[in-house]
Amino acid sequence: MSTYKPTTNDTTQTGGPMGQHGAGTSSSDQRFAQEATHKAQDMAAKASAQAEDLSHKAESLAAQGKAKVDEWSAQARDTLNEYCDTTATYVRQKPITSLLIAAAAGAVVAMCCKTTTHYRRH
Repeated sequence: MSTYKPTTNDTTQTGGPMGQHGAGTSSSDQRFAQEATHKAQDMAAKASAQAEDLSHKAESLAAQGKAKVDEWSAQARDTLNEYCDTTATYVRQKPITSLLIAAAAGAVVAMCCKTTTHYRRH
């Protein structure tokens, strides 16, 4: 096993075994560290700006989506109201026919329910 033994050149040229800067770093190492720090800060600032831009875009898209849903909801409500009005008018004009149609629809629904429960039991 070998151990490090400083030579005369190691201590006299650098001012000691740790160098002139005390932590064993040279000025080029410090410059490199500063440049890396600046680059990292620049990248962080750019990423933050991009994240904020994306946040604004997401908010805009959400607002557009909500507006579309509100529009479709209003259209559906209007269409349903028209169907209700048309049905009420038909029932007033032809009450007997309306009653027979309702009875037939009820019978079909009852048969479907009975068939469904019959198959579930077996």
